[in-house]
Amino acid sequence: MKHAALAVGILLTSVQALAQSGAVIPHEFAIRLRRGETITDVAESYGATVVAQYAPRRLYLLRAQPNNDDGELETELELDDRLEGVEQNRENAIADGHTQSFFVGIAPSAYDKQPMWDTIGLCNPGLGEGGRGWSIAVLDTGVFRHTRFGYQVRADGASFVDLYPATSDGARGLDTNQNGVFDELAGHGTFMAGLITKLAPKCTILPVRVLDSDGVGTTFSVSAGIYYAVDHGAKIINVSLTSPVDTLTLREAIATANTAGAIVVCATGNFGDDLPQYPAAIADAVAVASTDAAGFVAPWSSVGTFVRYSAPGVEAVSTLPGNLYGRASGTSVSAAMVSGAIARTVSARVGLRPADALAQMDALSVDLNPLNPGYEGLIGRGIHLPSDTIRGPFMTLTPR
Repeated sequence: MKHAALAVGILLTSVQALAQSGAVIPHEFAIRLRRGETITDVAESYGATVVAQYAPRRLYLLRAQPNNDDGELETELELDDRLEGVEQNRENAIADGHTQSFFVGIAPSAYDKQPMWDTIGLCNPGLGEGGRGWSIAVLDTGVFRHTRFGYQVRADGASFVDLYPATSDGARGLDTNQNGVFDELAGHGTFMAGLITKLAPKCTILPVRVLDSDGVGTTFSVSAGIYYAVDHGAKIINVSLTSPVDTLTLREAIATANTAGAIVVCATGNFGDDLPQYPAAIADAVAVASTDAAGFVAPWSSVGTFVRYSAPGVEAVSTLPGNLYGRASGTSVSAAMVSGAIARTVSARVGLRPADALAQMDALSVDLNPLNPGYEGLIGRGIHLPSDTIRGPFMTLTPR
């Protein structure tokens, strides 16, 4: 059957406007308040408005008056001893940087039988409890309950974007990046959840909206989402978004997650180069690049010395809102594969430290360098699930 593009224009990846990712958002500042201080007092001091917050971690988003000079105000805020941290808010966006539509009309059987499951050893026996006891936070556009995994979606998620409290994944009538396509990333979070739950069918999904339906978020929304995931027991935090700019606010949130025992898995982006994208390039994050089902690096995948794993991300089939199935590509896909694989591999050992869980993954992973000359040291290792008899995931595949 010919695949039809979803009528509302859902795109896995954003178009040229995403070059704006990392851009400063005028007059907005992410701040960390010192203990014992009051945010209203700080806001009043600068004639600013509190537009968003995650109070349990004393993280706030201030919007200054438009007639203020942002550079001067940032300097004043940095000198304010009531604050622990100050940073101008920046845009973060979906990790995938080339246009490619979600295609719907895909049969459910294509989801179950796609080659990438065999590539990583999903058919292998001896996989224990399949994620039992592990909660995975999906920091994305939201998660729509699907017949495949609806019972696994927790009811205590949160939203940190566009003043919309629901955590469901759907159209909002937005064209944030002003490229003429509305709601182009609606469905992205549901797609990721479908991949994660296929690999870890006994995990739970914590939906945390940090991106709007156009695939755009901010330093504040992503950082608040990470803190929320940590505070609500997530042991894996899947982050499929990028920015070319490293930010201290996000770096601190990821460090806090690691200290709390959570693993933050990040997509590297689809820019086809080895330039660092954040948060994937942050040392405490687990960066994931993309291969095809045979283990060859996808030509559009961002790579780099910071990459820990590569996983299949080409022409993947997963879930979409409305109990539909779609096909798409991207390092977002690969990150979700790694998040699910970690939960499945470590099974019910919920007390495992991040370093120990990743050490198990490393022991089961495979060397992709022989298949990818010229990418040595830039793509990490290929993920592989445990079995009673470990075998290489590419033995039954013919290299091209």
